[in-house]
Amino acid sequence: MLCSMHPNYYEGVLQLRNPNQAVVSFVEKAIKRERKVSVAKVVEFESGLDYYLSSNKFLRKLGKRLALAFPGQLKESKRIFTKSRQTQKEVYRGTVCFRLVDVKVGDVVKVRREKVKVVKLDAKRLYGRLVASNKKVTASYSDIDK
Repeated sequence: MLCSMHPNYYEGVLQLRNPNQAVVSFVEKAIKRERKVSVAKVVEFESGLDYYLSSNKFLRKLGKRLALAFPGQLKESKRIFTKSRQTQKEVYRGTVCFRLVDVKVGDVVKVRREKVKVVKLDAKRLYGRLVASNKKVTASYSDIDK
């Protein structure tokens, strides 16, 4: 944390929703390895954690690495924070939200109101077979019925 900026300075927020210990330790190890990035604060919620980070570039890179390592949904957004006094360019604050899906291989879940046995999970999709007909199904995590 060799950052010469104000200790409360942050460029973006990493939102972890429904995280397990593996996801939290993955994020904390990645932050410790990156010397130019500091954490302004960590806020704990009932549904997860928010990390306020000092680098938008690192934030986006970490979000992509999370999505490759764990099954879940990744959403990125940004909003204008201010205008730079020196360059007159707009300065953005980014938000990366990673929502871990609590589904494992072998689980039976409802996808579009049909029971599906999970065969494989990747960063964006769930692969399975219909319980009734053994037909192959591919679905995004947002298609899973709650």
